[in-house]
Formats: sequence, structure tokens, C-alpha cells
Amino acid sequence: MIRIKNLMNKRNKILFLRIFQLLFVLLGLGSTFYITRILLFSQTCMTVSQVQNDNRCLYVLSNNVYEKGTRSSPHQGHACGSDITSAIASVPFHTNNPAVYLSPNFRAPICSVNPTGTPVPTSPVSTPTPINNPSPTVKITPTNAPTATPAPTRAPTPAFTADVILQMKLRLQGVLAMPKANQDVIDVKILLIGKSGKKSCSPASFEADADGIWSGGVGKWEESTNCSLPDTAEEYTLFVKGAKHIQKKICELKPIETTKGVYRCSMGTIKLVKGVNNIDLSEIYLLVGDLPNQDGVVNSYDTSLVRNNLGSTDEQMLSLCDLNLDGICDTQDYSLLLSALLTRYDEE
Repeated sequence: MIRIKNLMNKRNKILFLRIFQLLFVLLGLGSTFYITRILLFSQTCMTVSQVQNDNRCLYVLSNNVYEKGTRSSPHQGHACGSDITSAIASVPFHTNNPAVYLSPNFRAPICSVNPTGTPVPTSPVSTPTPINNPSPTVKITPTNAPTATPAPTRAPTPAFTADVILQMKLRLQGVLAMPKANQDVIDVKILLIGKSGKKSCSPASFEADADGIWSGGVGKWEESTNCSLPDTAEEYTLFVKGAKHIQKKICELKPIETTKGVYRCSMGTIKLVKGVNNIDLSEIYLLVGDLPNQDGVVNSYDTSLVRNNLGSTDEQMLSLCDLNLDGICDTQDYSLLLSALLTRYDEE
């Protein structure tokens, strides 16, 4: 019996030792996998060459890399891989509202130095030559030691400027393609009214794509006696008014209409969250008609403004009477305005 017990104890010890060895190997493999994953997937920056040769459509703006459009359809005709810092300077709404236009498309900073961190010697290092002297008194020193390239510093991602951010898409009556005559950016008034009566408001800039869909939104809200920051506990009704348009009342995040311009609603149920809120209004139309200077109604002033400038291609007049943004004030614009008389007033 004693011999059998000793044999069993010996076998248990061997089994325990093998289990311990197996766990040690598995832990080692797990650590190796984790470290390898970090090294493979952590890209801190991109070089200009990487931006230009990437399969995505990337742009450089103020030493940061952003993605917009595709290789087959570059954003606003800018060549993919190019530096658009000077071009964006002429339309500053991008940089004035980074939460909407920049942060979602940010990919990486531009590397200020060699991203591999490989030391690059400034000059060859001299090899010391042995001196046949039993009592060495001369100290051999290399003339120049290699200077290691400092590690690249990651630029911070552009920060949101508000807790509640709106990213929106719009469709305007009569605009079916990319606008002409430098009219591809418009100003839009955004207003939120909660069930409690609380209001949040902000102007916003929207930019058109090749299909006539406008993208923009709000990353910074006005704070005044009439307007305050949005409250995530509220249920809101959204009001949108373009620079030449009748105000539209929206009650949901993605409204749909079966006939152009017929969408109507009564009480809004829009719940907002902290961070980005996507609101897609591309399935309904904002009706034109209330021209600058706007007074909330389509009337004889608006009709006369278009009728008296038929055939005009003057840039200043186009900003007032070119409703379909095709580069001329003509009978198409006048027809759109006459149809607006059926609605006439801003929705409230």
C-alpha cells in the first residue's frame, strides 16, 4: 500500500509540473500576440508620400491628414493627396466648426521627421586604429557620433467645441447637381425648440456634393438670453432655414416625403445625445422663396427680385435670385418662386 501511494504522489507531481509548464507557454504566447498587435496596428503619423499613395482619398490640412471623397470622386475637385491648407483658408467655416467638418474625417498627423525612428548618422564614424604602445597615453575618440532622429510627436485630434453636435444632410428645391458660380457653400439657420419651450440656435454652413446633397451642421451653439445649450433630457422640434428658403419644421431624425415639399409634422420627438447626432434631411426638400433680406414670407418683393433680373449672371445678383444655383437668374428660378406662393410662410 505504501508503495502504491508513493507512486500516485509521484504521478501527481509530474502531472502538476506539466500543467504548470503548459500555462507558462500559453501566457508567453498571449503576451507575444498582444505586443505584436500593438506594434502592427498603432500608426502614430503619416508621411506626405504615404498620404499621396494611399488607396483612400486623403488630404493634408495644417499638418494633419483628413479623408474626404474617393479616388474616383475627389472632394470638390481637389486632387487626392494634396495639401489644401491654402484652399480651406478661403472658406473658413471648416476650421471655425471643426467638430462637424474636421474631427470626423481626421486620420493622422503628418510626421514631422522620419517616422521609423531609425537613427540617421550625420557623418561616417571614424574607426579607432590600435596603437602599438605598451603604455597607451592617447585616447581615441570618434570624430562624430550618430545622432538619433527624435520620435515623431502626435498632433492632437481637433476637439469638439460643444457637448451636443449635429451632423446634417440637406436637399434644396431645384438643386439637382453641383452648384455653379461659386455657390457651393450656403448659410443655414438652425433652431431647436424643446417641449419645455427651451431654445437652442446656431448659424451653420453647408457644402454641396456632386449630387446636390448638402452636408454641414453645428459644433458650437449660441448662448444668449434667447438661446442656450441643448439639453439631452429634452425632446426637440428642429427648424431649418436656408438663405433663400422657407423655414422647414422637422420632428424626426430622418424624415421622408412621397411628394416634393409636402412633409409636415406637428410635435417633435428628436432626442439628442452627447457627441455627434446624425440628422438626415436628404429625403425631403427645403422650399425656396423667402429671398434676402428675409422676412419669413414669400411676397411681391421676392417675385419682383427674380422677375426684374431675368437673364442676369452678375455674381452679386446670383446670390439673391439664382434659386436653382445654375449660374443664371432665369425663368426656371421664377417658376420655382411662383410655386412657393402655395406655401408662402415659414413653418412654426
